[in-house]
Amino acid sequence: MIDVVCYYADFGRPYEPLLERMFTSARRVMPGCHTAFLTPTPRPWMHDMAAEVIALQAEPNLMTLARDRAVAMTSLMVVAKRPVLLVDPDIAFQRAPDFPDADVALLWRRKKVDQPINNGAIYARPGCPEFWKKYSHIAINLPKEIHHWWCDQIAFTTMTSVFRHPGDTFQVMDAKVHLWDAYKACAPVKQAEGTAWALHYKGALKGEEFEKFFPGRPDKRTAEAVAAF
Repeated sequence: MIDVVCYYADFGRPYEPLLERMFTSARRVMPGCHTAFLTPTPRPWMHDMAAEVIALQAEPNLMTLARDRAVAMTSLMVVAKRPVLLVDPDIAFQRAPDFPDADVALLWRRKKVDQPINNGAIYARPGCPEFWKKYSHIAINLPKEIHHWWCDQIAFTTMTSVFRHPGDTFQVMDAKVHLWDAYKACAPVKQAEGTAWALHYKGALKGEEFEKFFPGRPDKRTAEAVAAF
């Protein structure tokens, strides 16, 4: 059995349909999986959508969203008893993921040398506390300007280095780490290749109700829009 867990902080954005799609698709392609929210903002509707709501004793803040996610994932993984797939709310599963023989699997974007890791989906087996503690320690000590976004991904890149390739498997502290080819595993609709097992609906692709949060070209998004997603 695997736990499909989504870290989600509710800031009033219209994410409910996306979350419903994500959890429904997960249960379709991985029958018997256990689904759960990992959240500082438990809401009644979450209990109807997922089998479990893991409430965090934390104060939600848009300006520390990525940092808070890193800490929350670590708090879960140091006590996890089963394999976990940590996912974004805006992905949709097409088929069951290809789980490697590794303790941690990360999405590696081979065309993104500056920030190659995407946290849309992270596979983790129980154990490896030193890996996770070091990960969150790096994330919270990165510049506060990126605590709202990116620091949760950059912390992984700091641990792996950017001089890697899809399919690489290597040791980081007490964890055996594997790099999925992001474009063949879980990727944005226009970048997915072959039989990607999940599609990632990033930015305005989330739906018409999200367009107002993405004004102009991507490089001109406001800080609030970036922080929200």
